[in-house]
Amino acid sequence: MLKRQSNVFTMFRLIQYHLQESAAIISTYLPLQSAYNDFFALFTAMEVEMMNQKNPNPGIRLMKMKTRQDLTTWLVDACDLAHPWALLNQDPTLAMLTDVSKTKFNALREREFSGVIYELHDALLARMPGLESCGITPAALENFLAKADDYSAQMVRTKEAINQGKDATEKLKQQFVDGRKLLKSRMDKAVTFFRTSHRDFYDMYWQLRKIKDAGSETPKIAGMVKNKDGQPVKGLVVRISGSKTRKSITTAGGRFKFVRIKDGKYTLNFFENKKRVASAVVETGVFINFVLE
Repeated sequence: MLKRQSNVFTMFRLIQYHLQESAAIISTYLPLQSAYNDFFALFTAMEVEMMNQKNPNPGIRLMKMKTRQDLTTWLVDACDLAHPWALLNQDPTLAMLTDVSKTKFNALREREFSGVIYELHDALLARMPGLESCGITPAALENFLAKADDYSAQMVRTKEAINQGKDATEKLKQQFVDGRKLLKSRMDKAVTFFRTSHRDFYDMYWQLRKIKDAGSETPKIAGMVKNKDGQPVKGLVVRISGSKTRKSITTAGGRFKFVRIKDGKYTLNFFENKKRVASAVVETGVFINFVLE
């Protein structure tokens, strides 16, 4: 995902959390509730596609590599046993097929390797029971065939995973466009309804909405502080770990935010009358709800 897309997605996530935590407010105005429902559905779909893009079907490639290693080991051992037998029995076809090394097997491309393992299996099976005298049994060939089938299936799943990642990238491009259109055409207008009645809710929404090309104005951490009675705490100083000067002061609605910080984990320290009253470990891109005991 491109850096700008990452910044926009962070904005989407924080807006989603902000509106989710303000459910009592947005439920009083149907246009905003409707816009939020559609935005939440879109955001959820984007999270799924981001997972598909980042790591489609995790583990498939590792499984395929392990299966190929096992097949190669078996093939090398079988060829070492079958090749002398083929020479002794004047079987030029089998002698040519089994005159290979591990290096040659490893050099084969996936489809070539898949073709060779089935060709060798069929050749060895056709020479039963003669090859049993050198240690190659029908049971061993049956187990080998099962592994070969697993490898072929994993090849298909790997290709599907790659295509899934590409499809996710294309879907995300359109979802970013749709998300910004939804905010601009519906959400922004609906939130304006609360400019007077719920000014703090309105202001926080527009703070989260601001985004520059470089992403420098996108809030990376935002949240709300309430007391144990559920009332917002105003005037609380929130300082971020690693900085003596970077701070945010909670608004009348108990809200705070930090913008120009790197992604990662941070410790937030909450001060009241210059005395630290609480702390919390948080991650960027998350809306924090903190209850002050």
